[in-house]
Amino acid sequence: MAPHPRKLIRADMVSILKAAIPGDPVTYPTRAGLRVFDSADSPPHEDDPESINVYMVGEEIDPEYGDQDGVRRRIMEVRVECYYAGGDGGEIVDEMAWQVENALRANPTINNKVEWCRLLNTNVFFVESTKLALFAAVMTWQVVYYTHEYVDDGGRPTIVLLGFAPDIGPGHEPDYSEILREPEEVL
Repeated sequence: MAPHPRKLIRADMVSILKAAIPGDPVTYPTRAGLRVFDSADSPPHEDDPESINVYMVGEEIDPEYGDQDGVRRRIMEVRVECYYAGGDGGEIVDEMAWQVENALRANPTINNKVEWCRLLNTNVFFVESTKLALFAAVMTWQVVYYTHEYVDDGGRPTIVLLGFAPDIGPGHEPDYSEILREPEEVL
């Protein structure tokens, strides 16, 4: 079974954030380098001072598309969390958030998989324990995309029927009245 499109979109966001930029030495779009994860389950720790987690918080179906067969317009909320453990952490996570914003703004359709991806807000947090001072910039992104594309076979209904409740639905076809029929072809 194919993965849900939202998983593929998040994976593409991660690949954008950790794509190598050729040069000598090779660089990356963010200070986190290759430590960008498609998961909320990759907690930061003191051995990897910079890291980024990308995960979905929620999703809703656009009400204008929700009751239709075919296309579903989905509005997904994605969190991008930039972590740093160490001194000057507030400045560093702020810099990482700016790097994330620039990388995703340069590819707003996430490799042509979404209608748009836009930053809604950024919050900075600080937590300290006896072993670790942890800073985090938590970015909330709105990602709009479509699923279940409608395939138009070019045909149209050949007959339109009218039924009255409660005698409607499968098994009640004989109770329907014909109100419009496809015109007969005249040769």
